[in-house]
Amino acid sequence: MTICFFGSYNRTYCRNRILIDGLEKNNIKILHCNSHKEFFITRYFELTKKFIQLSKNVDNIYVAYRGHLDVFCAVIVGFIFNKKVFFDIYYSLYDTYVNDRRVVKPNSYKAVLYYLLDKYNCQLADCVITYTMATSKYLSLTFKQPISKFKTVYIGGDEMLYKPISRKPRKKIIVEFHGWFTRMQGAEYFIQAAKLLENKKNIEFRLIGNTVNYGYVFEVLQKLKPKTLNYFKNMSEKKLAKKIANADISVGHLSNITKAHVSISNKMYHAISCKVALIAANYEATKELLTSGKNCLLVKPENACDLANKINTLIENRNLRNKIASSGYKYHQKYLTNKIIGKSLINIIRAV
Repeated sequence: MTICFFGSYNRTYCRNRILIDGLEKNNIKILHCNSHKEFFITRYFELTKKFIQLSKNVDNIYVAYRGHLDVFCAVIVGFIFNKKVFFDIYYSLYDTYVNDRRVVKPNSYKAVLYYLLDKYNCQLADCVITYTMATSKYLSLTFKQPISKFKTVYIGGDEMLYKPISRKPRKKIIVEFHGWFTRMQGAEYFIQAAKLLENKKNIEFRLIGNTVNYGYVFEVLQKLKPKTLNYFKNMSEKKLAKKIANADISVGHLSNITKAHVSISNKMYHAISCKVALIAANYEATKELLTSGKNCLLVKPENACDLANKINTLIENRNLRNKIASSGYKYHQKYLTNKIIGKSLINIIRAV
């Protein structure tokens, strides 16, 4: 099988990087039809020209993340050259910009445009690839498409970069939270939990990340100023991977919005791939893969008190902490490595 990765995707972005590596480890040949022209019409011309040159050697077209504006072009060339089109939606533009980041008003023309773009992308592609089964259900209901159109390929932690390291003995337990601060991430609840536990001198909290439009996180940080919390801004992904692997406990996203409930965020995969004990919010999506008390500890969304209690539980119970870290890592190595992720996508493409 030869798969054509199609669109304006970034090869180094985690979702694409993992899939490309996983497919290649399964002896799948990948051809790249890539364009970064800003104006989509100009991009369409370049993509079409490149695809014509590749078409004889292509079995399927895969519109990789982020390709929301590239699906129409892929469908046209797919129709002309009789190729199936698979669209990795990753996330809904409508849900992200209207409900999560809230930079677009619900009834505005932009909101309608995002909704229609998501809807017709899902309708036109032969198959839509999501990153959780809960996301598939949400997209099916929201955009009124048959659930059979959606197939799930989990993200995985990319064991090439996120992997365990040997830790030196130390007095403090490190609890980390990393990511792009959006409403879905709920970093403010991590800060509040750190404030509740600031008198425990054997804990060091690490908040890693930044934001563009969700300044509330920094308002909470400036107001509470937990004594044992250290904030780290942007850093290279390689350095981030080491920071995560050096932690004892990692906390997943914490919001109560719809997108949070249907997502398993990158940070959660990073934790289990690095053999770090994970605390994750009690969502439908989380329970597709993880079991509380076995390979994670579930916490109530948007509840700093419960989060503080769960952190304290893992601080006080070293055996439980080690069990969760070890079980999470074993689960990742058995079901979520790049090669296994690639194999799951191959099976879907063959079935379609």
